[in-house]
Amino acid sequence: MIRWLSIVLHRPAFRADPRLYTRDHNTRDHNTRTQNSQFLSFLQGSGFRRVNPDHYERALRRRRTALAVFSWVAVAGFAWVVVESAQALMTILEEVDRQLTKQGRRLLLAFDEFETIDLKVGERVFPEDLLRTIRQSIQSHRQIIWLFAGGSDFEELPHAEWASYLVNVQKVEIPLFSEAECRELLTDPLKTERLGGDVGASLPGFDPAFWGDHGVDIICRQTAGWPNFVQLLAQEAVYLANERNITQVDDALLQAAADAAVDSGESAFFRILKTENRFPGEWDYLLGFRANEVQSEPGDDRLRRSLRRRLLVVEENGMWRMRVPLMRHWLIKRR
Repeated sequence: MIRWLSIVLHRPAFRADPRLYTRDHNTRDHNTRTQNSQFLSFLQGSGFRRVNPDHYERALRRRRTALAVFSWVAVAGFAWVVVESAQALMTILEEVDRQLTKQGRRLLLAFDEFETIDLKVGERVFPEDLLRTIRQSIQSHRQIIWLFAGGSDFEELPHAEWASYLVNVQKVEIPLFSEAECRELLTDPLKTERLGGDVGASLPGFDPAFWGDHGVDIICRQTAGWPNFVQLLAQEAVYLANERNITQVDDALLQAAADAAVDSGESAFFRILKTENRFPGEWDYLLGFRANEVQSEPGDDRLRRSLRRRLLVVEENGMWRMRVPLMRHWLIKRR
């Protein structure tokens, strides 16, 4: 925003083309027409109209002045929020809570990937007082609900003592899809849809026959019920079925869909398997699954807790394997 304002405020002044107008200091209106008849004929044919450069310059100066005032006000306001952010936020929340109480309504404030807040506290973008304000709001504002969604436990966040600030919050773990939920998503995804439409009206879905004898089972097994990968693999299968003009999924198509999914889902796989690693050795341990389907569990307690909590591994017969075969497929394919 500041960069845009700087460009606008320092934009060079307009200069009229001398072929269009010339300055004649001996005339009252200072503007004389061009003497080039051919060029004048072209201008008339293109719908050109006369413009007073002096008027444009005055308008441009007024606009610059207004933008300068606006930019200084914006900078001053931003500085106030940075310095007094906790107090300002609390003042706003108190007023919002009062209005919600009068109206008998509630407000949900949801923060996805809330770990970013901890990162910004470490970078001193957000003051740690922000967390104290949130704690105070949770305790006193009954009409405001705070929701923090993420993949980290509070003790894993290094820049603030989250557990001490959010001591009264309720933790809810969202499990992966069960086999029944996978099957419902792939065959009747709108089964519980109640927003609009006639009650009891048929809703779009997939005939179970489309997935063949084992298609749903294969998708559930390859994704281990990981919601976004269930959808990703199914999506690629549908694309390929449409492309090949076939009416039933088979094993060969699902294998091609898995190859396509690890390409189209590159950013998701990279974020989950690489970016979200928080401890030295996590990525190296996961890379070990390229060559080995199973491995001994890591010796570091922090790695064991992190990999289990992130639902990346499962234990079988004293050894660990990747929970989601599609993730291992991605690791192998991106050598």
